[in-house]
Amino acid sequence: MRQATAGDVGLVPPTEGLPIICMLRGEFEALPEYSCTLPTGVVPGKRWRRHDGAHDHRQRGRPHPWLVCEYSEPFMDGGEVYCSVLVYRPVLSREATASDLGLEDFS
Repeated sequence: MRQATAGDVGLVPPTEGLPIICMLRGEFEALPEYSCTLPTGVVPGKRWRRHDGAHDHRQRGRPHPWLVCEYSEPFMDGGEVYCSVLVYRPVLSREATASDLGLEDFS
């Protein structure tokens, strides 16, 4: 499979219009961060977080949104196998505690 390069990512996209992904804050924080590069090993379904534009001098003075990226399912193009980078806008919630759920905490 062809691995995407940093040049494939380009400038910060507007976050409006991006599909959202709902995650627990802990799930988001557990994702590896690749804000300057792309992860090695193109594996469909691999996810990471990206502080988009934070390290790009062309983006100075603009907001730098957090994004969740994921390698797509492989597809053929011109006889080669590729994976796209899917980009999502994360919507985070905190982990529910026992009391949030109306349960007794036995820990």
